[in-house]
Amino acid sequence: MRFGITIKGRFYIIRQTRRSFLCLIIITIIIFYLFVKWTPHEVTYKNINYDRCLQNRLEQFSRDQEEMNTIFNHDPIQYGEIVSLPFTGNGYLGLSLSSQSHIQLLTDIRSQFISTGYSPIVHISSDTWEASSVTLLQMKQGLVKRIQCYKLSQERSAHVTQSLYVHRQRPSLIVQDIEITNPSEHALDLGLLQKREISKTDVQQLDEQDVRFDSPTNIYQMTTNQISTRQNNPIIYVIITNKVLSNTNVKPGSLEKQTILTVVKFSSPLSKASIANETYLNEWKVKLQKQAKDDMANALSTSSVRLLKEHVNTWSSIWQSGFRMSRSLAPSAMNGDVINRTLYYVLCSTPSPIYEFNIDESKRNELNQSLFQMEQCYESHSTLIGEKLWISPGDDLAVSQLANLWRSTLSRKGCFTLMRSGADGVLQSMLLSIGGIRFRTHHLEMYLDPKELHRDMFFRSINFGKQYHVNISITVGHDNRAVIDVSIDNENAQAYACDAGCLDPPTKLSHQPVRFPVKMTSPPTAILYIAEDFEYMTQLKDTLHVKEVEIAPPHAHDVLALHRHGHKLGGLPIVFWIALAFLIDRFKTKITLIIISERKSSSMQPPKPWTKTTEPSSYDQIYKFLEHSLNECLSFIDEIENEYYQDTSTSVNIKPKLQTARRPQSVNTLIAWSGPLNELRNARLLSDIRNGKTARDLLTEARTGNFGDSISDECVNLLKSILDKTNDQLHSKMPLLANKIAECMNLMEQYFLSFYDIDNIQEVVQKRRNDRPPDEYVETAYTYEKARWTHIFQVNKSIKILSEMQQRAEDTRGIVMSSLSKECQELAVRCDCTSLSYIFALPECYIEARRAIQALRTWLSEDSKYTSFIQTSLKVLDEKFADEKKNFEFAKAHLSHVEHRADSFHIQLKKAEQENELNAKKLEELEERLDTKERDYLSKRLTSEVYEDQLKKMLQAAEESDTVDNHLSIERFQQEIKQFARELPKLKAQMETIKGRIAFFKQRKEELAAMRTEHKRLAQEAQVALEERILRENEFNRVASCRDVIRNIYRCRSTNDLPQKIFYSLPIRSRRSGEADNDDLSKAIRLVAKNIGRDWTRLYWQLPFHPARGQEEISKDIEYIDDKYHRGDVHQAQATDSLNKWRRFHTRAVLDDLIRALRKVRRPDIVQTIERRILKPKISINDIHEDVDPRKKEIEDLNRKLNHLFDKIKTGAITTHDTYSYSTIGIAPLRPVRKHRTLATH
Repeated sequence: MRFGITIKGRFYIIRQTRRSFLCLIIITIIIFYLFVKWTPHEVTYKNINYDRCLQNRLEQFSRDQEEMNTIFNHDPIQYGEIVSLPFTGNGYLGLSLSSQSHIQLLTDIRSQFISTGYSPIVHISSDTWEASSVTLLQMKQGLVKRIQCYKLSQERSAHVTQSLYVHRQRPSLIVQDIEITNPSEHALDLGLLQKREISKTDVQQLDEQDVRFDSPTNIYQMTTNQISTRQNNPIIYVIITNKVLSNTNVKPGSLEKQTILTVVKFSSPLSKASIANETYLNEWKVKLQKQAKDDMANALSTSSVRLLKEHVNTWSSIWQSGFRMSRSLAPSAMNGDVINRTLYYVLCSTPSPIYEFNIDESKRNELNQSLFQMEQCYESHSTLIGEKLWISPGDDLAVSQLANLWRSTLSRKGCFTLMRSGADGVLQSMLLSIGGIRFRTHHLEMYLDPKELHRDMFFRSINFGKQYHVNISITVGHDNRAVIDVSIDNENAQAYACDAGCLDPPTKLSHQPVRFPVKMTSPPTAILYIAEDFEYMTQLKDTLHVKEVEIAPPHAHDVLALHRHGHKLGGLPIVFWIALAFLIDRFKTKITLIIISERKSSSMQPPKPWTKTTEPSSYDQIYKFLEHSLNECLSFIDEIENEYYQDTSTSVNIKPKLQTARRPQSVNTLIAWSGPLNELRNARLLSDIRNGKTARDLLTEARTGNFGDSISDECVNLLKSILDKTNDQLHSKMPLLANKIAECMNLMEQYFLSFYDIDNIQEVVQKRRNDRPPDEYVETAYTYEKARWTHIFQVNKSIKILSEMQQRAEDTRGIVMSSLSKECQELAVRCDCTSLSYIFALPECYIEARRAIQALRTWLSEDSKYTSFIQTSLKVLDEKFADEKKNFEFAKAHLSHVEHRADSFHIQLKKAEQENELNAKKLEELEERLDTKERDYLSKRLTSEVYEDQLKKMLQAAEESDTVDNHLSIERFQQEIKQFARELPKLKAQMETIKGRIAFFKQRKEELAAMRTEHKRLAQEAQVALEERILRENEFNRVASCRDVIRNIYRCRSTNDLPQKIFYSLPIRSRRSGEADNDDLSKAIRLVAKNIGRDWTRLYWQLPFHPARGQEEISKDIEYIDDKYHRGDVHQAQATDSLNKWRRFHTRAVLDDLIRALRKVRRPDIVQTIERRILKPKISINDIHEDVDPRKKEIEDLNRKLNHLFDKIKTGAITTHDTYSYSTIGIAPLRPVRKHRTLATH
């Protein structure tokens, strides 16, 4: 008889199995391939987990969702949905359909929202029926909707549709339409909650009154408030809204509609001085109240259908221009829904005065004209690569910040004029920025990198030319090349286009698209040019100056496949490859099972769960352990609570008279207990049963028959059962529960560290000391540390209550109802047990225990996110540090420049002052010379004039009588006059020269005064620059200090061995990058890496790891390091990487571990090198004091002489009274040596 099979038979079985599986794999591949070829590769993005009611309601919006104009957000969020804030606004007001949102005021588009603290939204809920809801963001219509379905039966569901919008044409109007449909046979009770009170503390209410408009029954509430902006400028605003009933009842088969109108009017920011004037304040109040009443009356005179139509039509006009992008399935790729959502949020934060009713026609025409003033917009690269511009805002303030970021970006890139027209201009600017489209003086350019055109894009209705629009589409064809199609919406318009480089003749554009290839140029230029003038286009190519122009190469197939299919495997879906890998894996598994069964190997035991007495390997283990422990505590609380309520009632056969599923078990039980226990209390005429002694006295009197037949046995048995259960749980179970909660808290306090210290944190948490606000950059660490101590304080408080409840229940004072928690007091009032305080001893413990567990759960959740929040804060601080460093360097450079200018100017001023001292003396001399010259000139000129008059008289006299004397006199006068004619011009020239020099010196004096003024200005500028440098330095030091704090926290929290260090109470410190690696282990690692060669893999297998590292992980490490290096000294680099990885994963790495591993792989040569270069020099250094002792020889000589002396004394050669001088050395106290030598004997 054969008890097995031979080896040959086993291999035959294996071969047969292998053939069968290979055939199965081939057949499966063929089937999958044919299935893929015959099945279209369209991907649907509908969620299939809707209930029937919601699915029916959402079918009408499915097309808008596919076109990415509508976003669905289920409650809770389903897979594939993007979380979006349900926000609506018109540039003046903003509001979101959430419970935490309030009306936001926008006084200026450059400022952020101002929250009024008031929300007119009506929230609908039901305490009876199960509800499911979905929120819709209809961006194309400017609407926010919420659909709620209430399941009344298996077949029928009622649904509520809420629509919220801030009216685009009426800037002060907010509308909420509610439609409730109940097609079932049950009445639908719904609660309507409208929070009328203002939740902000900085709002001052000025007036509140009720107003009636169309009907005496419709009452509207008008409130007038005052709030301050961030610049402390007060704003007055008036709100008028409906007063809504707290609940409604919808009859079966009926439909109910409500419209809640809200009008908000607000002033511009006012000054504090003007607000202090009561008359001025009242004028503003009356003015705003009248405007609000007029707007509300106007809205009430218009039907809700017309209001909605006006709003939707306005949004449709705004969305005439737009952008569409093909959907990408690549990870982290941005799709059209994110782009449309961002455009929508920015438009909601921007006014649209073109469409408002109260605007003047001339102003409207002016704004329409500004839509086509696009010069110099947009001057930068495409905004699609700016991640900050496409983030998802989490609240209303984040929407405002996102819109401000967009407006700031566009304004700085030349789009300020275009954006003045409102929402239309902002939309045009955003579309230009997305496409990298730039408007020059006479033409349009599109700057997009041809290498990045992996997806189809379509730009619709870009304003261009004289009141017409351009459509631009970019598509990727079957050849993986991108092409551009351009068209205009006006056949009569003259427009021409050319591709990159404009080497081809310009092509006239028309209503039909004109195609252009995408080209690449060197140097890079725009891929498209559009202009209205044909001559200008023909001359444009001569101004581009490109060297090379070629058609852009086709995109890589794997890149396009990643966008189209979500993976790089081409047209075959990933399911095919998963199935193929599954079949191969099944084949390998089958073979492995056969071999394992033949060898009869045992399976591995599952890993044991972590306990707090063992070393944790990661924080995930601690989180799971604590989550499990807290769940056990909750289960234990539910168990003992059920035992207290249900078992006590069952033991005495007392059941509630009226049970309902809507009430919790505690309410039903306590209501059932209240009657018998109050009857027993009243029989004794007690005001309250507060302690166990009172309960026991009542039982004693009941047993002795003092109550007679007025008290039933059920009352006595019930009280006895309650007393027993209370004593049992307070003595046995509550201490266990308190200890379990305390253990969890202690474990969390041990491991959940913030690594941030707050002064007097315990007093701050207990509100015995004021809380000092932290620096904004370390607010994350501060908030977590404060929350950490708050949780500890709360849990300790709850544990204290649990521990003291046993004593309180037996004290003379007993349990006072007012000292219990608010929940217990409300429960007592609800159940008519306010005079039965003792029975709430255990419910108080249950409430406090659950409160403690909830605090620990919150702490657990906060700690799991703390490291990621710190990392985010560190990234922000790194960016801020770089900015502040740049600002500080700029301030230093500016100060140095200004000081250099001031010093240079000061030197020039000193020279000018010295020169002015010399010039002052010269000026006095010149003025004296000028005075002398002027007197001489005047004297000679007068003398010359007198001589001329005298000469004329003499000539007349000579005509009458010509004598010799007259003739001589005439000649003498003529010579004198000639002499004066020669001297006077010279004197005048000398005078002009002197005047010129005097004017020059005066000018230099004026220049000196100007230089002194300029010197003062430069000194002031230097002082301002110095103050700016000090300010920037302080800010830089502040950011650097906060950055160091956050960085140290992140280093401590992100270390892999943090739980192990805490477990072993080791110092928690992460080695900073850049620290010197001069320890023995680092030196040994460098030696080993240099000499190990190919044996590094064997060495890595022999190295110890703590925590233990499995063989599979070690094998993966070796494969990764082996594939990582291919050039240079490969073995040394691989060995260095592997040893550094070992040191990183082995939390107790020492040099002895490395030496032992080297001996195991039989590399004693490296061990000897380590001992010779690292260990031996260390030993010699330790013994160097003995080798270099300068008095060693003298000490040895003295010892030798003393020994010789003692020998002579022993032999009798000398007597003790003889004196010999053996040495003249004075023995001073010697320094201690490491080795002490004894006296040598001869």
